[in-house]
Amino acid sequence: MVNILNILITAAASVQAYILEKNLDQGQNIFFADSADLPEVMLQKKKFVKIPDAGSPSFAHEFLTCCLDLSVNVVFVLRKSELEVLAQARQLFDEYGIRLMIPLPAMLNDLTGNLKKGDLVIKGLNQNETQEGLIADRGVFLQSPDNPSGFQIYTAD
Repeated sequence: MVNILNILITAAASVQAYILEKNLDQGQNIFFADSADLPEVMLQKKKFVKIPDAGSPSFAHEFLTCCLDLSVNVVFVLRKSELEVLAQARQLFDEYGIRLMIPLPAMLNDLTGNLKKGDLVIKGLNQNETQEGLIADRGVFLQSPDNPSGFQIYTAD
C-alpha cells in the first residue's frame, strides 16, 4: 500500500518552491502557501493557501490550523522568518502528525548561509532516520559542490 502524503510548501511566490516541487514524488498531493498575494496566473492548476505573516504573534498556531484543515502530513518551510518561528514549534507539529521539514532549533545557525548553487537534498522525510528519538537534520538542503559534507538550508530568501 502506497501512502499518499499531503505536502505543503511555503514561499509559493518564489521559484525555489517550484524547484522543490519538481524534486518531490509526483504521486503526492502538493499545496503551496505564502503570506504574499500571488497573481492569478500563478494559481492555475496549483493548490494555494494564504497564510499569515511569520511576524504575527500567533503565526505558529494559525499555521498549525491551516495544516490540520488541509490534512497536511509534511511541510517544507522555505522562508527564513518562518523557519525561525516554526523550528521552536516543531514538537507541537510532531504531536499532531505533521512533519515540519526543519532542523532542530540548535542546528539552524550552523546550516544557514549564502550558498546559491548545489544539489538539492531532502533529509529526514523517512521517519526511520532518527537520532535519540528525533530527526536530527530533517529538511531540504543545498549540498555544496565544493564540499560534499557541506549542507545549507534551502530557502527562498
